[in-house]
Amino acid sequence: MVKEKSDPPSGEIRERCNSRSQSGHRKLPGAVSLLPLLTLLTIAFAPIFIGQNFLPFGRYPNWGWADARNNGVPLKLDEAFLARKKVIPWVSDMDFGHLSGFFAGDYYTAQCLRSGSIPLWDPFSGCGYPTFDSGQYRPFNPFKCLFYFSPTYWTYCLCLLLGLFFGSLGAFLWLRREHFTLVEATLGAAIFVVNPWVLDRLTIMDPNAFFVLPWALLGLHQVKSGNLRSISLAAIPFVLMGNMGQPEPCLVVTAVVSAHFLFLGNLNSKRYDWLKRAKILGLVGFFSALALSIHWIPLLRLYNYGFSYKKLALSVVVPYSWKGFFTLASDLFVAPAILALAAAALGYSKDRVRFWWMVMAIVLLIIMPWPWFGYHIQRLLHVYIFAIPLVYFKGLFWTSLAFIAPVGLRTVTVGKLGPKLAAAIVGLLVFVGDSLLLGILPLPLSDQSRFPLIALILISVGLGALLLVVCMPRRFNPAAGLMLTVLIVLPVAFPLSLNHLYWNRMTFQRGGLPKWLKQHHPNDRTVSPVSLGFVIPPNEGAAYGVRCAELNTVFFLGRYFQFFFRPPAPPTLIAFRNPSSLILRQTGATLSLVPEDARIKGPGTLIKSESGSDAQKIPGAMGRLYYSWKSALYIPSVPIGKQVAELGDRKDGVAVIETMGQRLLLPLPEGKIAHGQLKFVCDKPQKIIISSKTRHLAFVVLRDSWYPGWRAFLDGVNIPIYRVNGCFRGVMVPQGRHTIQFSYHPVYVYISATVSFVAIIFLILFVLRKKSFR
Repeated sequence: MVKEKSDPPSGEIRERCNSRSQSGHRKLPGAVSLLPLLTLLTIAFAPIFIGQNFLPFGRYPNWGWADARNNGVPLKLDEAFLARKKVIPWVSDMDFGHLSGFFAGDYYTAQCLRSGSIPLWDPFSGCGYPTFDSGQYRPFNPFKCLFYFSPTYWTYCLCLLLGLFFGSLGAFLWLRREHFTLVEATLGAAIFVVNPWVLDRLTIMDPNAFFVLPWALLGLHQVKSGNLRSISLAAIPFVLMGNMGQPEPCLVVTAVVSAHFLFLGNLNSKRYDWLKRAKILGLVGFFSALALSIHWIPLLRLYNYGFSYKKLALSVVVPYSWKGFFTLASDLFVAPAILALAAAALGYSKDRVRFWWMVMAIVLLIIMPWPWFGYHIQRLLHVYIFAIPLVYFKGLFWTSLAFIAPVGLRTVTVGKLGPKLAAAIVGLLVFVGDSLLLGILPLPLSDQSRFPLIALILISVGLGALLLVVCMPRRFNPAAGLMLTVLIVLPVAFPLSLNHLYWNRMTFQRGGLPKWLKQHHPNDRTVSPVSLGFVIPPNEGAAYGVRCAELNTVFFLGRYFQFFFRPPAPPTLIAFRNPSSLILRQTGATLSLVPEDARIKGPGTLIKSESGSDAQKIPGAMGRLYYSWKSALYIPSVPIGKQVAELGDRKDGVAVIETMGQRLLLPLPEGKIAHGQLKFVCDKPQKIIISSKTRHLAFVVLRDSWYPGWRAFLDGVNIPIYRVNGCFRGVMVPQGRHTIQFSYHPVYVYISATVSFVAIIFLILFVLRKKSFR
């Protein structure tokens, strides 16, 4: 067996690198070498230190309208964004939808934690939604502790910035562990965290899993076979990743890190000892899976009782043309100096470098517009394996560049003519390409935060700094090397014409209308029809504390999808254009919230006008709670929407019932109930108490989402809950006065949370124990 040698170059390159290190690189303390990286991050996010934030609600008219009104300021749209959309309309800007869900969920969590509880059910999104089951809920992200303590836009942005610092430190330590010099490690760490893809997706958590990637590599790097302490230490980054990132990027990062360890192993491990490494990976994966039970066990439960629009993801695949590569604004920008360094690294043939070249090649094969190949790769990823958006592979592209560029910097400073020439030629060619691109896309010159001319100047500065490195002698001052590194990374950290950071001083404030709703209509559900601006954007109800029928999610409980959409695949957003339609009333909404310049025309009654917004009654709406006047059993072969519409002749208040395997007494009660009384006694997220008074047997419908874990009690006695109209809850109530209670106790969440807690405690104990377990 041959031992794998460490990564410093051999022969002449090794000798020159050693001499270069002796000339000053090793004399520079590691903390000092981090200063340029910290300086880059501080300058890039300087506005945050004077009270501004970069949440981009104000960029999008529909999402920024309510915030602007509540802050008493005019809505200032991002003109650069609008101009870019006119030129490249196919470019996807997904942060408006994702941020709307993530921020609202985090804000709701903060409010619950401050009151001493963890939310298991979100009653404000759609018709109610289980939090842990969604696969998107991450309340245990340690970087959000400050936000939970003080929930503001500013603290939210500061928490996101902490993730950047965490990722940069991990990348720096990993590159140092790989025997790169301080300057080279600083360059790689800077590219890893301040690149267009990270800045483009920072506000919606996408990069969080990637920030843990170098820490996962470090954890596996120190593993010793049979040593439980080292294996537990290796599992902790994966557990942290699962509590920070969404499932898809976590799967992508885990696959890459596992492949790196499986094929390359530790620096001191035997090259071909794959079986032992596979065993270690299995143990690390087992411990990580136990600790993350709270996230994946409830998600599997949701798959059984919900519909994922990703099941039809193939029909929404971006058509494979040359446009397919440019699906994000960040795809339009790659600094010439970075690609020049990658070109210089081509001649470096060590396995650990070849691995990242292989990853980059696979990423390009997946995301580049190769019509036949690309289509089938997407089909494989979306349908047969998992619906992994291509955007996460673009994150791997920049990760690969971050770990390849330091090798390029090494090769251009050791005196070899070939790498120097390759770097200069590629850098100049990419510079010409970027110049042509900026000329083709007529981006505005007035917005200082996205100024193409300044971007072009910074690109020139970065390329010039690289050319200086190419021309410099082998031995140079390490401080000068760090300064040149800053200049090389500068255009990557500030792609000023393309980044999505939108600095503003808006704060989260509840406007007059939400306050009025909570005071006068605490049990009502509302909708905001699509207009010039949403009064309350989808999923933002959780932040405002108002029940909104709109839903922005990848999952729809029960037959919610079938009722509100028809194939092919739906968008993730449920919004309503026709406030008098049966579908709108079917959500249980009784009020429509619209800007006053978009009032509903027709029989809707205006009942409130506040802060530029109106609340209007929805004609014919029965609301969340009613006695069904006509009922029928569900017919699987007929669409649920058709059954509901035909049963009530398009009138509200009927019930199409699914027994869900429970006994149901027949015949079902019919006819409108005269003098019957239904009212909410308690209406909390996980506990609802209803008072009922009727003269005969009745079927009560609560238009909150049906889902396992909810239990119903009639005067304290457990009774079955039926699924009504594909989505909601219904119970049979006898005549007389009765109390109906719905309580949410998801046993599978309790069990999985217990498993996670116990597993994490044991992992920590194993790590802290000085004596190794063997």
